[in-house]
Amino acid sequence: MKKALLFVLMGVMGILSATAQSSKFPGDWKADVGLLVAKPVWAFGTTHSFGFGIDASLTRPLPQVKNLYVGGRVYFAHYLAKKETAFIFATGDPANLIGILGDAHYVYQDKFVVGGNLGLGLRFPAYFGTAGLARAGYVGYQLPVNNRPLTLAVCLSRTTLATHVFALRASIRL
Repeated sequence: MKKALLFVLMGVMGILSATAQSSKFPGDWKADVGLLVAKPVWAFGTTHSFGFGIDASLTRPLPQVKNLYVGGRVYFAHYLAKKETAFIFATGDPANLIGILGDAHYVYQDKFVVGGNLGLGLRFPAYFGTAGLARAGYVGYQLPVNNRPLTLAVCLSRTTLATHVFALRASIRL
């Protein structure tokens, strides 16, 4: 099942990148899609070992501040459960995290990115609450790939109570 989910994620990214070459968004809107890999930390790290998922954002520049972008971000991540854990609440089940977030980031010299997210976080199955305040901070670097920026970012996020995650995210502009 885990291999099938990874295969589906890779297929979705292939389809998105193929259609992205002809897609344009009206006005100043910028759309990015990408993949993420994550390592759960703190309490979530005692029950889960590794996560992977997809990430998408739609942002536009703020006219009052040069190089500041605001918009929205969504992501889905699947986390594999550890077989043995010292945590009494754990059942050894995998978890899925979904974030529906506002996004703001600043791009310095068209290369360095610093940003943050705030919004709704959901966890399935829900052992520590189904929904909560999700927040994340990230720093990254943009590389030009076929005249489109590829952003590589390091992120520390919390989706719901006790779900802290350290993630690496790679996304490309459509």
